[in-house]
Amino acid sequence: MDNLAAIVFDLDGTLLDSLGDLADSVNFALEKAGYPTHEEQAYRYFVGSGAKKLIERALPKGLEKRADYPVLFKQVYDLYDGRYREICLDRTRPYPGILEMLVSLQKAGFRLMVLSNKPDTFVQWIVSHFFGGIFDFVAGQREGVERKPSPNGLYLLMEQLRLKRREVLFVGDSDIDVQTAKNAGVRCLGVSWGFRGREELTQAGADLLADNAAEAAETILRLGCRRCRMYFSSWEELEARTPFQDGAWDMEKLCEYLIQSCSIRFEQQLDSFFANHRSDGTLAGLMLDILISEDYDGSDAQIGAARYLRQMDEAVLQSKREKLQLAQKNGVYWKRPFQDNPPAWL
Repeated sequence: MDNLAAIVFDLDGTLLDSLGDLADSVNFALEKAGYPTHEEQAYRYFVGSGAKKLIERALPKGLEKRADYPVLFKQVYDLYDGRYREICLDRTRPYPGILEMLVSLQKAGFRLMVLSNKPDTFVQWIVSHFFGGIFDFVAGQREGVERKPSPNGLYLLMEQLRLKRREVLFVGDSDIDVQTAKNAGVRCLGVSWGFRGREELTQAGADLLADNAAEAAETILRLGCRRCRMYFSSWEELEARTPFQDGAWDMEKLCEYLIQSCSIRFEQQLDSFFANHRSDGTLAGLMLDILISEDYDGSDAQIGAARYLRQMDEAVLQSKREKLQLAQKNGVYWKRPFQDNPPAWL
């Protein structure tokens, strides 16, 4: 999965252990309405499809056959909704290692998003409370958008960053999450620490599995290259996020951003920029670093590096080649030898 750029997370059972507050809120509503309550562990199989489906599953079997079922359902739902607003943060906590995982992925350059079947009002509030602004986009269940396993909500998030399917990984704890990923045509990492467990994820066909947050982070970082591509809505946004101090570019950081943004829609701007900086040795060295690194093998980043180097003076390029060959000979940091016969596009 080269060029992995964005990770989309389910919320309940994936990032947050919210089972206690959900169970307490529904049981409160059931008891107030005169219906039997359930053990907390039973709610592992009630949750996952949205608040209305949660109430439907918790209500006594056969109740839906009654003529006044819509009225009874609304009564219990309203009781649940009011109670959950009061206690939704009481017992809910991030799973162990979740915050560290998110920080490591953010530092690596991944765009992070949340897609949940929980009502959007709750999702926005709870995510903000526990995670601040670490996520680029957050979406819960909204009117007019089909809930998971429909891919529509995921497609809307992908549109925000103009992402292709191969650039997205969906992370979740249930068969619903796996099916959502399959319906959207993206890969899925199933996490066994959540509500459903490894067996359900395996049977559903999860592409990858992780048993703890550290393992999930390691898996994701292994899938993506070290300098993950980032996407910008405009060239102006790219410039705004690139260091510019004392009338000069920070060449190393600018190189990072340019490479991360290497895609067709930036070709003309990249051509113009490279033409103005083709004698810059620091930038050339970084481009050669990327060109020979297995972390970028076959990626747009290598193509962008090659396009830059192709415009350099041959003398400058040959000097850089000689330094790279010397570094390789001395065993200095290169993961594979420099190719004497570069690809045709160089």
